[in-house]
Amino acid sequence: MFSFILSLPVIAAVVAAPALRTDHPDAHHWKGHLSFRGDEWPIRLSLDTTRSPILEVDLPAPNMAWEPLVSSLAGDSLSFELPFGLGGYAFSLADHDVIMVRRELAGEPIVLTLRPAAEPPYTRADVRFQNGEATLAGTIVRPTTPGSHPGLVLVHGSSPQGRDSWEYRSWADYYARLGFIVLYYDKRGVGESDGPWMTTTFPDLAQLADDAAAAVRLLRTDAAVGEDAFVGGASGNRFCLKTVPMSSCLPRLR
Repeated sequence: MFSFILSLPVIAAVVAAPALRTDHPDAHHWKGHLSFRGDEWPIRLSLDTTRSPILEVDLPAPNMAWEPLVSSLAGDSLSFELPFGLGGYAFSLADHDVIMVRRELAGEPIVLTLRPAAEPPYTRADVRFQNGEATLAGTIVRPTTPGSHPGLVLVHGSSPQGRDSWEYRSWADYYARLGFIVLYYDKRGVGESDGPWMTTTFPDLAQLADDAAAAVRLLRTDAAVGEDAFVGGASGNRFCLKTVPMSSCLPRLR
């Protein structure tokens, strides 16, 4: 776990490299790494300026995906704060080359190196689906490669988890990159889904399993979905076992 607090000036440099074009001019993507004391941590950034600018970061090492960042965009100048106290950085969107942003931490350099990157190999779309009187809010992550793909529903554990959970976002990113069409959703009573989760008692766990089954029914309406499966953590394993045969419950992958 990172616990850096950085407050010294930023030094930025640009090194010549070929620009990478995108089919979506309002979207910008970078990939690279953070370097400190001989270690390197992979990092990806995605900026969407379609409406108000939204900057997200992926840090695969701590299983973080699509984490919104505190950021600002003034003209072509983008500034943002990385999580875990990794401090603030800034560079220009006009820099289509390799970007290196250097800071000092305890007298030693920490360097953010970014290169223009292709768009992620998937799309994300919000959906709503029903289980009885409850409306559940979810997101489908769909690979951009053509053809049929296996479907996968991410099933919650016993805590109040939703789509803002780092763990579930990182699973969705991971499996979509493997070629799954992934549906993950706000647990009943969490986020934008109906129903108070706090009143769910142990005998009511079948209701949560029914929510997972409703998610699978939604995926099965998609002509691009081949076989479907579940993946769950902790109590999520129990929910999926209540919903489908054991052969359809994938082991939890970390």
